[in-house]
Amino acid sequence: MQDKLSKPLHFEYVELSNEGPLFIFLHGFMGNLKDWERVPFTPPRGLYIDLPFHGKSHQSSITTWNDCLRSLIDLISTFGGPRILVGYSLGGRIALQLISDHPNMFHGLFCESASFGIKDEQEREQRKLKDDLLFANIKDQEGFIRFLKIWYELPLFKAIKNKDDLISRRSHGDFKKYQKALQVLGPGNQPYIFNEALNYKNKIHFLAGTTDRKYCEIAKLWKSHGGKSSLFKGSSHNIHWDQPQEFARYLNDHYCSF
Repeated sequence: MQDKLSKPLHFEYVELSNEGPLFIFLHGFMGNLKDWERVPFTPPRGLYIDLPFHGKSHQSSITTWNDCLRSLIDLISTFGGPRILVGYSLGGRIALQLISDHPNMFHGLFCESASFGIKDEQEREQRKLKDDLLFANIKDQEGFIRFLKIWYELPLFKAIKNKDDLISRRSHGDFKKYQKALQVLGPGNQPYIFNEALNYKNKIHFLAGTTDRKYCEIAKLWKSHGGKSSLFKGSSHNIHWDQPQEFARYLNDHYCSF
């Protein structure tokens, strides 16, 4: 295993075989590359990345959404293909943009509970303002833990399993970095790319948990346009946390379809 910092991104690379696809794992908001350890899936080659403002990644050179995309492409391009993206929530939004902008770089994407962006420009601006205020009242780590307890009671996380364990895991994070992450990588900062992604619908599997109504609707919309989607019964927004074995099985059963 290689544990490296490719400025500005920290990553781990695991190679069991020099044959087969490279799986690129992108975690969600307030997560880090270690989140994927829960999933019992062992790809022939795995690239696990700490996204900007998360984990051990540096962030001084990343000030825009496009900066983040460029830094990821710079890193990923140093590893040969074929390449398959696995992105959750924030990581899924980023992965959707990557595969839409660079379709020849990637064989496919498993997109877990992610948005295609906000279509209405006014709503996008409103989301920026809302995200700017999200961490405004957090002054210390105790305040951050109180925030996490409220955060994981949101409807999309309401049914999440082992919630106390997840909150404990998140409680060690740097809330000041997460605030910056929202300012740079929040949904209000990305373009709406549903139509662009449809050009590559055969490369994208959209996954959602059935207790997460918002993303179930996105999955149904994607399917209605000819895209591939799958719903995980009883799961919340975070499928790979709730159902790691089922998530791993899905990856194993479907990656050859790309």
